[in-house]
Amino acid sequence: AMHATAAIALSAAATGLVDILIVACSPRALPLPKALVEANAIADCFECRGLAAKTKFGCNASELLALLRKHDPRVLHFIGHCDASHSATRERTLGLVQPDG
Repeated sequence: AMHATAAIALSAAATGLVDILIVACSPRALPLPKALVEANAIADCFECRGLAAKTKFGCNASELLALLRKHDPRVLHFIGHCDASHSATRERTLGLVQPDG
């Protein structure tokens, strides 16, 4: 018989839904050298308990919105700077970056 958490993970994989979406953004100007290690460690913690995790390295706001709609995560974990200035409004915002920084 299949373990209940394995069944949940298979179900989540089939639908694209995840328990946690981990978004890691490490800009070239102020890099976060352990962002990749942290993201993978968090994903491992969820996956070893049979929960579905999705990790994304670098994205912009529209990509993040698409990921949230596609995967409908219960938890969003952001690794990055949360004090970036928006290019148009200069308001403080999440420091989203492309995968190459």
